[in-house]
Amino acid sequence: MDIASILFWAVVVGLVIYVVSIYNHLVRIKHSVSKAWSNIDVLLKQRHDEIPKLVETCKQYMKFEQETLEKVALPGEKPASQPYIISATLEEDLVTRKKLKAYSAVAAGFLVFSTLVVMFSIRASLSV
Repeated sequence: MDIASILFWAVVVGLVIYVVSIYNHLVRIKHSVSKAWSNIDVLLKQRHDEIPKLVETCKQYMKFEQETLEKVALPGEKPASQPYIISATLEEDLVTRKKLKAYSAVAAGFLVFSTLVVMFSIRASLSV
């Protein structure tokens, strides 16, 4: 064997190794693209599952807001046949009203806060 044939076979082996490494790299890229698409599919399925939860939470929040609005609006619209109860003193009535307003505000604030937390957490998971 002379130098030319050894050089020829070294070049052939080098080309074979180069072609095999390119093929392996292309296969690796193909699998990573496939994995990326499957990750996108998983995210879309999760989003699809989360949207009904968000809609249901919004419906509950709208129902709560409607009930609260009706409760606030209705006391001012008492029918004439229903007599007003006059408390013993005006101060007692004012203190009671302040306490009720504070209690209602705290209760409503907690319900609104908890509902908003749920809505924003679902919205954040959808926007990822």
